[in-house]
This record gives sequence, structure tokens and C-alpha cells, in this order.
Amino acid sequence: MKKLKKIPNFKNEDEEFEFWSTHDFMDYFDWNSAVANPDMNELMKGNLVPRETVSIAPSIARKIKARAKKLRLPVDTLVSQYLQQGLSSSRL
Repeated sequence: MKKLKKIPNFKNEDEEFEFWSTHDFMDYFDWNSAVANPDMNELMKGNLVPRETVSIAPSIARKIKARAKKLRLPVDTLVSQYLQQGLSSSRL
């Protein structure tokens, strides 16, 4: 097994783009440490929940992002919880 090269730190995306334009990714990545993308596995099994796009006011989006960060949750998880709570407390 050949020794892998260390990926440098980049100052910006342009610098990173230039680097990868002239270097081979295979010199820097160990395929033995690769893991399967869990979302892709679920997609292949047909277990992913469909996603919807909803427009919300920027001020509300900022509040949701801040709350999700404070709770250490992904934004979509927090929004899903809010929707579940709202639906369970309303009479539809």
C-alpha cells in the first residue's frame, strides 16, 4: 500500500480548485476508510422521506437556524418537529 499524501489547507475555493485541477485525488484518499452514504443506502431501499420546499420569511429562517444550532439539530429535523407539533395540536 502506497503512502497517502496530506491534503493541504486552502485559503479559498479558488486555491482548492487550482490544487485539484493539477493533482490526482487517488494520491490523497484511502478507499479502505470509505463509508457508504447512509442516505444513498436508504434511497436505494426506498426508505427516504420525500422532501418538500417551503418558502418562509428570512426573519423566521434566521430564528429557526439559530434555534437548530443552539439545540445542535439539523434545520430540517427541527422544522419537521415543529410541523409535527403544529399538526398534532390543530384540528384538520
